[in-house]
Amino acid sequence: MKKMILRVWGGTRGGRLLPKCFRPLWLCREEGRCLVLFDPFLLTLCRVHLPEAGSFYCSETELGFEVRAAVTIQYGYDSWARRLNASEKLQWMVAGPLFNIQVEPARTVTAVHLPHFLCLTGGDADVSHLQVAHFVDEGLILESPTRVRPFHAVQENPSFSPIGLLWRQIYSTLFPPVHSMVLLYRSSQAEDITLHLYLIPRDLSVKEAQKGHNVK
Repeated sequence: MKKMILRVWGGTRGGRLLPKCFRPLWLCREEGRCLVLFDPFLLTLCRVHLPEAGSFYCSETELGFEVRAAVTIQYGYDSWARRLNASEKLQWMVAGPLFNIQVEPARTVTAVHLPHFLCLTGGDADVSHLQVAHFVDEGLILESPTRVRPFHAVQENPSFSPIGLLWRQIYSTLFPPVHSMVLLYRSSQAEDITLHLYLIPRDLSVKEAQKGHNVK
């Protein structure tokens, strides 16, 4: 496991304080961010101790926490493919990474900020279709998020089982607009250079999985 580093946001634009991880996206308005960013380096399974009350964001996963006191949080990516059954996959579209989160002591986290890749500009996406998914012994449980922001859905007073965001599909051929990213890899093993180009939703868990596949 990797130790975490707490890092204060810095930099300005037009006299305005900006986070170090600030990345503008065309047409989409920015979110107001919190004051402290923590950097988990390479993420497989992370364990971070947040030393005091405040709001914190992970620089690698874009997962965020609001906490009322000092807390230790362990988290990593989980698998939607393993959790959703065949019927659920037809009804729901994955809208962001699935996380497995453990908190000690319990009830210290007052809100969790779950990243999503939906593009909400222009009102083309009806945010009422976005749901917070929990996987418990009884199966899939769905809740409406407390509020939806341009790049996150916020759930207050969360419970922690595997948790992530799903989009309810009304028609199987109708999809909401999403933010995407391009991944380009070069193979140097073959006699001729081979380029592998991927266009995927802006889901950082998929990016990590694809990166691991191409490294192999």
